[in-house]
This record gives sequence, C-alpha cells and structure tokens, in this order.
Amino acid sequence: MSLGSRLRVFAVCVLLQAGVAAGVPMLPDDIRELMNQMNQSKLAHVLPADDDGSAGPPADDSNERSGNGERP
Repeated sequence: MSLGSRLRVFAVCVLLQAGVAAGVPMLPDDIRELMNQMNQSKLAHVLPADDDGSAGPPADDSNERSGNGERP
C-alpha cells in the first residue's frame, strides 16, 4: 500500500472517529461499505483523440480587435 493510500485511509478513519466523538451514528455495515468503496479502482473518463492532428480549435480571426479598439 502506497503512502498516499495509507494517508487517505488514515484521514477517513480520523473523520469517522470525529463523527463518533460528536455523536453522529454510523452503522458498522456502512463503515465497511465505505472502506470497500475506497479500495475499488476508479475508471477515468478519457476523451477520444482528434484524428485530424490539429492541436486545438481553429483560430477565429473575426473576433480579434486591433490595438485602437476598431474591428479589422
């Protein structure tokens, strides 16, 4: 288990303990479910790559202004 993962689990446990100290009820089954959700791997949403090879959206020169405030 990496250090970041251990710190995350520790932070969750500290928050749960703070809830217990404040009197917030949480069932053991809920705690078990929360810990299992933390152990599940997450899927990231990846945008598909552009096939045209462009680096970004096309430049729109019609919205640019010259230095004196007049439209070109």
